[in-house]
Amino acid sequence: MDYTQRLTYSITAMKKAAASSAQSLLLAPRHNPGSLVFDIEEIFPAADSLPQKIVIDVGAAGRTVVIFNSLPHLRRQLVLLRVNSHKVLVKDAVGTFVPSQISPVWSNEKIISSEEFEVVFVASLGALGFATYQLVPADEGEAPLASVELINHSTSSAVFQPQAHAGGDITLTTSHLTASFSPDKGLLQHVETQGLRVSVSADLVMYQSKHSGNEKSGAYLFLPEGEAHSIVQGQRPAVMVTKGPLLQEVCTAFSVITHCVQVFESPGVEGKSLGIKNTVDIRQEMDRELAMRFSTSVRNMDGVYYTDLNGFQLVRRRTVSKLPLQANVYPMPSAALLQDQSVRVTLYTAQPLGVSSLKQGWLEAMLDRRLSQDDSRGLGQGVTDNLHTVEMFKLLIEKRMTAEPSDLTTTLVYPSLLGHHTSDILLHPLQMLVIKPSHVGLPLFHTHSVLAAPFPCDLHLVNLRSVLDSDPPTNAAMILHRRGFDCGYKTEPLTCSLEGGKLSLSNIFSDFSVTKAVSTSLSLMHEYYTNDTKQEWMLEDSDKQFKEKVRLRFDELDARYLQLNEEIKRVEKLVKVSNVFDVSDRTPSGDVTSLRETAFPPRPRVRPSPSNQDRIIPILMVACNRPAAVSRSLDSLLKYRPSATQFPIIVSQDCAHGPTEDVVKGYGDKVILIKQPDQSHVEMPPDEKPQFQGYYKVSRHYKFALGHVFDALKFSHAIIVEDDLDVSPDFFSYFSVLRGLLDRDPTIWCVSAWNDNGKAEHIDKTKSELLYRSDFFPGLGWMLKSELWKELKPKWPKSYWDDWMREPQQRKGRVCIRPEISRTYTFGDAGVSLGQYWSQHLQYIVLNQNPVDFSKVNISYLQQSEYDVGFVERVHSLPSVALSEVQNSQYDEVQVTYGSMENFELLSKQFGLMSDTKAGVPRMAYKGIVSFMFAGKRVHLTPKLPWGGYKP
Repeated sequence: MDYTQRLTYSITAMKKAAASSAQSLLLAPRHNPGSLVFDIEEIFPAADSLPQKIVIDVGAAGRTVVIFNSLPHLRRQLVLLRVNSHKVLVKDAVGTFVPSQISPVWSNEKIISSEEFEVVFVASLGALGFATYQLVPADEGEAPLASVELINHSTSSAVFQPQAHAGGDITLTTSHLTASFSPDKGLLQHVETQGLRVSVSADLVMYQSKHSGNEKSGAYLFLPEGEAHSIVQGQRPAVMVTKGPLLQEVCTAFSVITHCVQVFESPGVEGKSLGIKNTVDIRQEMDRELAMRFSTSVRNMDGVYYTDLNGFQLVRRRTVSKLPLQANVYPMPSAALLQDQSVRVTLYTAQPLGVSSLKQGWLEAMLDRRLSQDDSRGLGQGVTDNLHTVEMFKLLIEKRMTAEPSDLTTTLVYPSLLGHHTSDILLHPLQMLVIKPSHVGLPLFHTHSVLAAPFPCDLHLVNLRSVLDSDPPTNAAMILHRRGFDCGYKTEPLTCSLEGGKLSLSNIFSDFSVTKAVSTSLSLMHEYYTNDTKQEWMLEDSDKQFKEKVRLRFDELDARYLQLNEEIKRVEKLVKVSNVFDVSDRTPSGDVTSLRETAFPPRPRVRPSPSNQDRIIPILMVACNRPAAVSRSLDSLLKYRPSATQFPIIVSQDCAHGPTEDVVKGYGDKVILIKQPDQSHVEMPPDEKPQFQGYYKVSRHYKFALGHVFDALKFSHAIIVEDDLDVSPDFFSYFSVLRGLLDRDPTIWCVSAWNDNGKAEHIDKTKSELLYRSDFFPGLGWMLKSELWKELKPKWPKSYWDDWMREPQQRKGRVCIRPEISRTYTFGDAGVSLGQYWSQHLQYIVLNQNPVDFSKVNISYLQQSEYDVGFVERVHSLPSVALSEVQNSQYDEVQVTYGSMENFELLSKQFGLMSDTKAGVPRMAYKGIVSFMFAGKRVHLTPKLPWGGYKP
């Protein structure tokens, strides 16, 4: 069989295997028909033809599209699909319309198709994650259409109604850059970005191959007859300009190549660069070699430029004029760049090519060659098996932000962090699957992420594969690369963090726990058991849980064998959740399939039934000597409690206060009373003021109460309330459903009912169901797991337990869930804290009175892999305004940036928020972002990027 046929067959087989895996992940077992329910979005009609996108028949019922992100980072990127109608809109998994546009599809004859259209939309995907989107029919005029302008060409379209270009330069503008093109040839001339105007004059050139003398140009030798000549001169190419709200494009059709340049209005990385697509067909030429040349205004010194070495660092190349032209051409596996003191121009490529820089500011990439002769190097024939090919590039222009580099001709340089992620778009494209028409309506889970949380920005997953040592396999091999990068360039719009090369292995997967990790060689042939600087072994005495961390050095590769647990975490936790809710027929959206069937992969095993204790969430009230407050709090809890069995109320009383004890006993069997036995004097440090003794007693009491619930009574979860809280009507629904998320996501360590900034003027009362991730521990009605208590118990503090919880040594980068509108209200204007903050802030916090059935709310967006895309990256892409401009802004949602914590404190006071921080974390902040309402607008106080994290 011909090699091309073998390769095409292998690619198709791999795509089918990926589709089958997606089906197992996104379909519950009882709804999985066994046969493949997906069509592959891009297919090869034949081994020697270009891949073709299938045309999706949207129909009256719509079609579901599944998108897979193969990178270990969050990703927001434009998706382009072929559809059979221009009346199409796009919804995300929860039914919200996402930004989209309809663009024309051009035939080879440069005619706009009346049967095919391109729908473009913004997709948000988790790390190693799947996401589903719905293509739905729209009414005429609802779907945004791109405009079409033509130069040197004319064609008609009833839908797009193309117009002749009005004259002057062609300009494509986004919020990130402006690109200018020549009006007659449609070739790039200038790019403006980050306050720079850089000349980037594009040309397409052809070399004549040498075919006389002893040495001839052939498969192994590049021997041109002198310099290249431009193929642009003398041609009057058809130029097609397409402009839409998301994607703009200039395409120029020459005799042997159609050259397209795209700009993207995207909140992700691709918005920072230009996309280049060359469709090449050189079969009509002979003894010619085609190249793409950019003549830039970069003043690279001494003819120095850089090309990458297999995607790692870039190595210095120097053009030497006394050498023949061919001696100055070097391999470009994935990137080449020019730089001077202020700017860097990098060309990223999806396919390895030759590259040169024959003059200052030039960057030239070879595209294709067709040769009639043999060069006597072993092939024995010319190069005449050319095919119609597509070549993809990204052109990234970056302004240097730090001090000028001391040496612009150093041996090695690195891409910027933004450059690495730009290259990833080409080398790791999104994979799309379309549900077959016969399976429309099949209940798919909305999302799935293989990773529990995204990797740090500079960690790349080189390989992750099963080790077939058992059936089913329980081991995996993983190779990581900590990328080297140049810190002198902006990282926007990246919002991921840098962790110094550290990665915790025990909980990196969403469905499996890692019980052992062994260092191995990159070939996976040799294992290394000795500890070194790259790994730390941490073993908890209580449960012997494996918690290894790897730490990679700059530009280091690391390989590991991973031993996975036999049971799947998601099975164990969802079984518990389904038993708590006592539901057997609920889908991810709330109505069709069993929660027990959401686990992947379906493997035959006996699952132990959870004990009764696992089904119960006790309410633990911490009380002392306020009988009236205890009575009011208990009345509020009992008023809304749906089940005494599922939500037993345990009052733990300190202080040996008789009237308070009598009040609790007066509730009979509705409440369980336990009493703190230790009423002794609490020893305090000599420098501590006597009036603060109460904080020491409270901390001692909490340790007793939590120990009794988790250690003595063996409950798996508990909701902690104080004796001065009212609760909302949906308090129990809130915690019941959020318990499942607390179990599934290891990055969440508590669920809180409280919003410190929940005053009436700072909340959206129409968004009772809205929830957030928060790095701040709120307290005032919160839920934790017994596993967390095991972790905290050995080091429980003697005082100020709540501030201690907020310290990074306890938080460990984990978050709490908190609501837009509080589910508790504190009426405690007196107590140990003497009503701290109560008169100025706490008494004005609004208690939710609009009950929400959270079992019908999709809360999957709160998982870190989705939230960091759907919230964090989106917030950083919002319009940025000054505080004085918020009220009169034309936008309903804005960000106000701060550059320091002093600046944050000033802004938060002016907005009327709680302005203090604990361990460097602002109240209600997530990754430095504090969200609230102000003057009827959604406002986000956001740190300037790149964000350096909290400073305790």
